[in-house]
Amino acid sequence: MIKTYLQLLVGCATLFCLPAKAQSPDSSTALYVAVHAGSPLFWGDFSSTAEKLRLGYGGGLSLGYQLNKWMATELDVNFMKGRLDANKWQTTDLLDDNGVIRYTKGNFKASSVYSKTTVLQVGLRLPISVFRLFDADKKFNIAIAPHIYLNKFNPGIYAIETNKKVTDGAKVTTWSYSAGGDIGFSYKLAHGKAIFLQSALSWLSDDKFEGITTEPAWRDNLMLYTRIGIRFNLGKKKNGVAPTPIQSTVAVASPKKEEVVEVTNPSQPLVNQPNSIEKTQEKQKDTNPNELLSPIYFKLNKATIDETKHAEILNRMLQLANLYPQLPIVIEGWSDTSGPVAFNNSLAQQRAEALASYLIQQGVDQKRIQVVGKGSDKQLGRSAKARRAELIFIINP
Repeated sequence: MIKTYLQLLVGCATLFCLPAKAQSPDSSTALYVAVHAGSPLFWGDFSSTAEKLRLGYGGGLSLGYQLNKWMATELDVNFMKGRLDANKWQTTDLLDDNGVIRYTKGNFKASSVYSKTTVLQVGLRLPISVFRLFDADKKFNIAIAPHIYLNKFNPGIYAIETNKKVTDGAKVTTWSYSAGGDIGFSYKLAHGKAIFLQSALSWLSDDKFEGITTEPAWRDNLMLYTRIGIRFNLGKKKNGVAPTPIQSTVAVASPKKEEVVEVTNPSQPLVNQPNSIEKTQEKQKDTNPNELLSPIYFKLNKATIDETKHAEILNRMLQLANLYPQLPIVIEGWSDTSGPVAFNNSLAQQRAEALASYLIQQGVDQKRIQVVGKGSDKQLGRSAKARRAELIFIINP
């Protein structure tokens, strides 16, 4: 029954995830790596929770790829060790040298020995972020993940009195497989890191994983692996610009009355529209270049520009920067008030640097640009409008 349930879980979750895998990766696509330490528990012919709880230990490494805001695929490599003891009802059972419980004949009493096993796991997880189905900016997340692993077990049978190996028990000569699912909790930290806690239940296909088997075999073999670790993002978002260090100074500018600037085909970069510049110059001789410059907005705790979303305003900024090459530029970065002051100040600086980096990459002279990290905007509080970067032309430098 447990085996059937876990296999159905893996199958249904995999089918559910196929549409997500077929999609083109969006702006949340990223490569990541994770390291963890954990503790396994085993249930088979012997058990990790027999007369006394025997916590195992282990660790591992994961390499993952975030397909979109709620779906990832992950390659796992784990190594674990555990101890299993006989249950109360097995104290009179007998084992032979091959680790077979024959009940009435054998060389060892089940109550006088215990089993040790090590396992190397290589497999695939498909984490599905429950909270991020609704809001990609949440720091706290719950994820469920079907998984399937290949397992290589190395068991042995030891005497309780001497702690010496008495036999290898039932030999495991090939890799076996396991299938199941896990539930995990994670919390995003700054700078592309997250801590996580996961608990995975797996059905084991090999009844010899602890060096013991029965004739006939009748028991479902299970493993529970609970792990805690940290995840690091390695890749950059595809539809964005990462900030680069820019020399920071403080400047003050007072924008004048707003007037309308006419922009020709804002979906294309300015450098490809020389005619539009000439037309704009004719109509803009006596106007203030700060008009119609909306801020660039950022996601929570992010400092990466979504170029697709802000294409129009980015092109307008480039047009005006080229139209008024004599004017210095100040870029101000802001954050909301939801985090610590030091973190918000750093994030505001990074947002200003991201916009400056974009302009420089498009040909704007770096010497014209001053970057100012303003920190938290207390007037706008925790609203999305507080998470922004603004470009200001200095009219009277």
